[in-house]
Amino acid sequence: MKIRQDFVSNSSSTSFVVSMKEDFTLENFKKTLGITQNNLLAGIVKDIFGVINSKKRDVKDIVEKYPKFYNDPIDVFEEYCYDSDSLELVKKLLKDNRKVYVGSFADQGWDNPIELYLCFSKILISNEDIYLESLREYY
Repeated sequence: MKIRQDFVSNSSSTSFVVSMKEDFTLENFKKTLGITQNNLLAGIVKDIFGVINSKKRDVKDIVEKYPKFYNDPIDVFEEYCYDSDSLELVKKLLKDNRKVYVGSFADQGWDNPIELYLCFSKILISNEDIYLESLREYY
């Protein structure tokens, strides 16, 4: 029997894509999800928004920053292996001049239970006002 004595990684991450019809602000995020100030979930939604907002990057900025790797914003999504339906939706959002962001949640944030929850959750919210999808990865 072999016993490994050095470092072993059992980590995972979840990439996400988010786009909103309106600017990506807390108020618009809550409004899009139907969360009012008096809603019991308002605090949790605020925390979820905070994690997403701190982790998101505009795909057009990524293409500008790394032109050797990406020719087009859709190249960023193909790298993450989103399915064809998701890729078509992202193409439509970009064609409609919507801001589209990507990012990832990691399970290393034990001090941030919201990020940990998002890392281990499958998210899909898709309507005319918001598109939010996560894709689970392991490493």
